[in-house]
Parts: sequence; C-alpha cells; structure tokens
Amino acid sequence: MLKNILDFFNQQMLPADLPQQEIDIPLACAALLVEVMVQDGISQPAEKDKVSQILQTQFMLDEDEAKKLIHLAVEELDNSSDYFQFTQLITRYYNPQQRQQLVQRLWEIAYADNELDALEEHTIRKISGLLHVPHLDFIKARVDAEKKL
Repeated sequence: MLKNILDFFNQQMLPADLPQQEIDIPLACAALLVEVMVQDGISQPAEKDKVSQILQTQFMLDEDEAKKLIHLAVEELDNSSDYFQFTQLITRYYNPQQRQQLVQRLWEIAYADNELDALEEHTIRKISGLLHVPHLDFIKARVDAEKKL
C-alpha cells in the first residue's frame, strides 16, 4: 500500500530525480499534522486550512498538491499502527531546529480552532518525544505557536 501511495505521489507531484527521502518527508510531516488535526474528533475548517497552508509553505506546494498530500497522509495514517514510521524518518533527516519547528507547527494545528483539546496536547507531547525534541524546546514551540494566535 505504501509503495502505491508513494508511486502516486512521485508521478503526480514531484520531479523524478528527487531522492527518496525528499519524497517521504513531506508525507511523514503531513501525516503528523493530520494526526493532530483529527485528535479531537472534529476536523474544523480552520485546522484543515492551517494544515494545507503549512504544507504549501514548507514544501512549496500549490493548493491542489497540498490537498493530495493530505489525502495520502490520511490513507497512510489509516494503515499505520503508530507514529514511529513517520517520526523515525523525520528524526533521521531533520536537524534539531527543524524538528522543533515541526513541533511548533503541530501546536499551530492544535490552536487553529482556538481551542486546545487534551488529546491534541497528548499527541503533540508523544510526537515531540519520538522526535527527540527536548522538553524546553517543546515548551518554546508551544509558546511560539500561542503567540501566533
């Protein structure tokens, strides 16, 4: 299943000469963003828009490409049992600052509907730990996200 998703992603959205990790990382990031978005059981339009905006900015995608990536991320999450496959890839290729920025983006998704759910916070805390983001940086990312409100 993952191969089919990645093949589609390759053919539809990315140049053929990109290394595999540059294909997998946007999908891994999208999956984590989507996971926070759905934690409270309601995907608010503001959260969906924020996920799309982050993906467009982070990976230089247009709106349609971001929507396709979100769709692929949802499928990938449906077929995964945990976050490790996503966080392992990000930890391997992202430096500590990039991982902290991703955690900040996760907080931005959680705050996008102006309401922080306990499940969203728990999920971000868990993902932050898997990304090996120190607690001080985890808190800084949260504060920085709150300032953007």
